[in-house]
Formats: sequence, structure tokens, C-alpha cells
Amino acid sequence: MTGSKAAAQLGNVHPGIANLRPYQPGKPVDELALKNELASLSRYPDGNGYVLKQALTQHLGVQASQLTLGNGSNDVLDLIARVAIQPGYEAVVSQHSFVVYRVAVTCAGGQLVEVPAKNFGADLDAMAAAIT
Repeated sequence: MTGSKAAAQLGNVHPGIANLRPYQPGKPVDELALKNELASLSRYPDGNGYVLKQALTQHLGVQASQLTLGNGSNDVLDLIARVAIQPGYEAVVSQHSFVVYRVAVTCAGGQLVEVPAKNFGADLDAMAAAIT
């Protein structure tokens, strides 16, 4: 199904999101060990990460208010995009960069500007020149 057909079926969906294809991950290790945790499934984890933040403040010498935790880098990158990118804004990335950059920018309504890689790495001069 093409993105435009999907958007029509889903109603008023941002066309960029309708064109995204879901990532197909492998089975997580935690899912394999679920039997051992059945008794504690009704408990919510500490979403603020209080204990982790306290350890990080001491280790890094920063305030807890300076830390943002997420459920992996995908979550943090998505939060950054939602805060910093608006429709019409551009985000410059290097070719072969993390696929989540494209997803986060697209979901925030921004335009991804991909700069060709240099020896399979970021060409920082070209990236700086791509900033409008």
C-alpha cells in the first residue's frame, strides 16, 4: 500500500508518517524470561529514574534537573525532535546515520537534509555548509 493510500485510510495523518515503515526488531531477552516476573507485572517502574539520577548526579557532578532519561536512545532522540523541530525546520544528518534521526524528524514535521558521507563517516564541513 502506498503512503498516500495509507494516509487516506487512516484519516488525517501526516503524509511523512504514513510513508514510514515499522522497524522489525528481534525478540527481546526480557520476553523470554517473563515467567520469572509474573508476580510483579502490575508494578510500574519509576519513570523519573530517581535512583539512577541520584547516582549520575554524584558521578557526573551535575544536578538532577540537568538530566533527561529515556527508554533508550530512540526515546531521547524523539523527545529532542519534538522540542526542537517544527514543520518547515530542517535537520542536517550524515548519510548512513542512525535511522531514528529520520523517523524523529519526520514525525515532528521537519525536513531531513542528508549530507553524503566522507569515507563512511560524517563530513562535518559539508554538514555545516548544508545548514540554511
